[in-house]
Amino acid sequence: MTGEMVNYCKQIVLLSGLEYMNDYNFRALKSLLNHDLKLTKNMQDDYDRINIADLMEEKFPEDAGLSKLIEVCEDIPELAARVDILRKEMEKVKNKTKIKSESSPPPLTSSLMEAWEVEPAMVTASSEVHRLRSH
Repeated sequence: MTGEMVNYCKQIVLLSGLEYMNDYNFRALKSLLNHDLKLTKNMQDDYDRINIADLMEEKFPEDAGLSKLIEVCEDIPELAARVDILRKEMEKVKNKTKIKSESSPPPLTSSLMEAWEVEPAMVTASSEVHRLRSH
């Protein structure tokens, strides 16, 4: 995923995921993620939703922790509806990534670059005028 897509995933994690959790479910999430995120007891007590989103982006760089958030939320019954929303948002990101990769131009190959090179002996109108004036 591109940096832009990872940033979009982080927005989903924070704004569509963590921000919608009540404090109890957020504490449960931190407890369930404590090994994955290597949370100390102090971090578990002190980190807010933004800190956890930042840490998830760092530990899960491929999608800013979105797939991990979905996986953990599946185990919390009160968050079942949120899991559906997160999955739909993740699908949008995947579709955007797929569309971008299909629409990006092919990489330059050496044969394409050779075709674009200008012949050094090529005479242009301005070079011809300059040549005539110098003689």
